[in-house]
Amino acid sequence: MRKLTVSAIAACVMMFSATSHAQVYNTAQKLRDGSFRLCIAPILLVDGDVSPGLYALGGFSATKDMDLYFNTRLATNSRSYFGVDMQWSLVRSNPALSLTTGAHVSDHLGIDGTLDLAFPVGRTVVLYGGLDMDIEFANGATAVPAWLFFGPRIFIHRNTALFMEIDLAVTDAAPSIFGLGLSFYL
Repeated sequence: MRKLTVSAIAACVMMFSATSHAQVYNTAQKLRDGSFRLCIAPILLVDGDVSPGLYALGGFSATKDMDLYFNTRLATNSRSYFGVDMQWSLVRSNPALSLTTGAHVSDHLGIDGTLDLAFPVGRTVVLYGGLDMDIEFANGATAVPAWLFFGPRIFIHRNTALFMEIDLAVTDAAPSIFGLGLSFYL
């Protein structure tokens, strides 16, 4: 219990002192111990113009209270990146709450943070949403893109889920993002 408290406090400090590059495609629910997850999603980035992209995520249950994820976005206009995130389970009940901290690299460096809330609806649907923020460092300047995100995760097969996500930009530095993806739980 002490480890969980220390981990949660450390994650909160990281979140508030340096805060993800949208496309969460993840509920606040923790992966089962020993499980893996792969997700792929075509996306549209909207910031004056519409740019297509592809988002991919892979992760696994690293500890009882933390999942480790690797993610990438392939897109135009210098919007491609590679990132690593740790999702910390803060509340496992209904609703579930998690905090994700991490970093990404592209033509700039960024520190990531996501606060995610998930509400199971029946046995196959989870409604999720939250706040996703970055601090990005590029060319001597700092930008803070932020999004409000929401969507459903719908299990369409025993180990396969459909994600539909909307990431609404809440700062000028962020594009709005729309996507539809599949997740495979192994």
